[in-house]
Amino acid sequence: MTSQRDFAWAFLHNLTPAEQATIYAEHVVPTPGWPFWQAALSMFTTATRVDYRRDRPPLLMIAGGADRTVTGRMNLDPPVGFLVVSDGASWV
Repeated sequence: MTSQRDFAWAFLHNLTPAEQATIYAEHVVPTPGWPFWQAALSMFTTATRVDYRRDRPPLLMIAGGADRTVTGRMNLDPPVGFLVVSDGASWV
């Protein structure tokens, strides 16, 4: 499970420490490590392989001005339209 400090750095850095603690306590739950093992072993198995030739829905990327996970720079040249909204901070 990620620490409160790491979670706040990645996702809540624009909130107050009190808000960060509340959101961490309400939304972060311990999870098994299986997804990390799947990612680590993905080159040795086809279980997690993605077939890029198959038709599938588009991936929605949402970036914020202060986002550290998906930065605005990652969305500068998207294949389809790009919607820019205000620079307001919020927790969804």
